Amino acid sequence: MDNEPHAVIYIELFMNPKPLWLWDFFNMENVPVMIFSQRFYKSFSKGLVSLQKQTLGHIKALISKEVYVMKSKWSIQKLIYTGMLAAMAGALMSLEFSVPMMPPFYKVDFSDVPSIMALFLFGPASAAWVEIIKILIKLITVGTNSMYVGELSNLIGVALFVIPLWIVYNKMGKNRRAAITGLSVSIAVRTAFACFCNAFITLPLYAKAMGVSLDSVVTMVASVNPAITSLTTFIVMATIPFNILKLGLNYFVGYLLFNRLTAAYPSLKPARQH
Repeated sequence: MDNEPHAVIYIELFMNPKPLWLWDFFNMENVPVMIFSQRFYKSFSKGLVSLQKQTLGHIKALISKEVYVMKSKWSIQKLIYTGMLAAMAGALMSLEFSVPMMPPFYKVDFSDVPSIMALFLFGPASAAWVEIIKILIKLITVGTNSMYVGELSNLIGVALFVIPLWIVYNKMGKNRRAAITGLSVSIAVRTAFACFCNAFITLPLYAKAMGVSLDSVVTMVASVNPAITSLTTFIVMATIPFNILKLGLNYFVGYLLFNRLTAAYPSLKPARQH
C-alpha cells in the first residue's frame, strides 16, 4: 500500500460469502475492507464529471434536434395552410359580382376573407403571400376585365392591408378588441389610399388603356350613376362607398370564420387571442 493519506474506505458487502447482520458491522474481521488512496478518489471524481458532461451533451443535442424537428414541421404546416388559403382566395376572386350604381370595373368579391384568416392565424407574411398569389391565380386562369387596373390596385393595397392591421392588432394585445380596431383602421387606410390611387393612378391608367380621356371615363360612369359628374363626385359617390362596402363585408366574414375555426380547433388559436 502506498504512503498517500487514506481518504475513502469501501466496504465490499457483495464480496462477503455469508449474510451480514447488524452486529457484523461492528466486527470488521467479518467484512472484507478495501482502502483506496486519495489518487483513486480524484481519478474517480474526474471520471464522474466527464460522464456527466457527456451525458448532458447528448441530452442537449437530442433536445435541440427535437426542437428543430418541431419548428420544421410547423414551418411546413404553415406553408401548406398558406398555399391552401391562397388557392381559396384565387377562386373567390374569380367569383365577383357588380354593384348597382357603381362603375363596371368596381366588383365585389370575398377574396380578402382567406387573407384575413391567414393574418390572424399565421401573421402578416402569410397574409401578404395569400394576397399576391391570388392575383396571379386570377390572371392565369381568368385574365382581367378591367385592363389590369383592378389587379394593380389590389396589388398596391397589399401593404396597406397587412401593415396597419398587424401593427394595431399586435400593439393592442392580439385580442378581440385589437382585431376590431385593427380592421377598422385598415378599412380607413385602404379607403383613403383607394381615393388617391383612383384619382392619380388607376383611373388615368384605365382611361389610357381604353384609349379615352379621363373625362370620358367619368361620363361613362355617370351613365350608371347620374350623381357622378366629375372626378371629385366619382371619388365621393363611388370609390368611398364601394371600398367601405367591400372591405367591411370581407373583414366581417373573415374574422367571423377565424373565430369559428379557432373555436373548433383550439390548436390553431394564436397566443393571447381571447
